[in-house]
Amino acid sequence: MDRLLEVNPEAGKKLYSLLFHYNCYKEKWACFRNEDKVNYFNGSDSLYPIGTGETTKESYDDYFEKTDNLGEN
Repeated sequence: MDRLLEVNPEAGKKLYSLLFHYNCYKEKWACFRNEDKVNYFNGSDSLYPIGTGETTKESYDDYFEKTDNLGEN
């Protein structure tokens, strides 16, 4: 996260709006916005990108890579 804060000091505030969930069937972590938790847990289409990875850091990095490509960050 230090790398992210060096580039964008406001990014730390965005971390508070993220949730992490471990899917034991896929053996992957997911990182997604708090506003999207109902869609995530109900299997509905998400409103925002969902980052995935084998660790929380990988899912966090994947989430921000996907949102950077959309111009959200």
